[in-house]
Amino acid sequence: MLKTDCVHEIRGELVTRADEKYRIFNESLIPGCGKTLGVRLPMLRTIAESYAAYYSTDRSRFDEYASYILSGAAEYQEEVLVYGLSFSYLKVSIETVLGLLDAFMPYDTNWAINDSVCTSLHIIRKNREYTWQFLQPYLENGKTYYMRMAFTMMLCHFAADDTYVSKIVGTINCIKENDDYYSKMAAAWCLSVYYVKYPDLVMPYLEHNSLDDETFNKAVQKIVESYRCPENMKKKIQSLKRNNRQPAKGYAST
Repeated sequence: MLKTDCVHEIRGELVTRADEKYRIFNESLIPGCGKTLGVRLPMLRTIAESYAAYYSTDRSRFDEYASYILSGAAEYQEEVLVYGLSFSYLKVSIETVLGLLDAFMPYDTNWAINDSVCTSLHIIRKNREYTWQFLQPYLENGKTYYMRMAFTMMLCHFAADDTYVSKIVGTINCIKENDDYYSKMAAAWCLSVYYVKYPDLVMPYLEHNSLDDETFNKAVQKIVESYRCPENMKKKIQSLKRNNRQPAKGYAST
């Protein structure tokens, strides 16, 4: 695909901000990230915000860059991230934001893209019920980064609302033993956050669930490592750690 003026503009800005030492370090942390330039996340957010302004001031430029990314022609991970991060700066409806996100998901190919884009979408906090319905197919399709996107949204943007606790904790049962590591770790992370925030509501699930040992033990580890978990509870949580035994049954998904 021929590069447009907007693509050249953003590529030039990224190249100018590249840091070779950071590139080497960053690539060591992100399996399968492909080519990167070594641009730090705060700068990527700044570039994304400037690009997002084109949505209302020069829509053709916004769409040109979107087409470049969605064609799979991007050469660097940072180019993909600029597009994904731009969603959080658009002054549009939740339907539009999540529609853009859904089209973007095939290019959400590692934890860094996933978590950076997801944590930026604060619009979700004012539109939880619509987003909850939107996420259900992501939980059901078995694709690693769709599932990770759903769990990361739940822990970042739903945890302040206690009306979703039982629903979200129940959905963690969708994780299966043969699921990918990165979806399982997001589920464990989500479970740990909800336990720390709502211990009385989540403890029954920790005691009776159908999670595989790897996911469950990672959740236990994260809870115990949390400075927000009282010391008197850490021993009890640690005692739940499994040693290759079958998980307890009984907590139904909702």
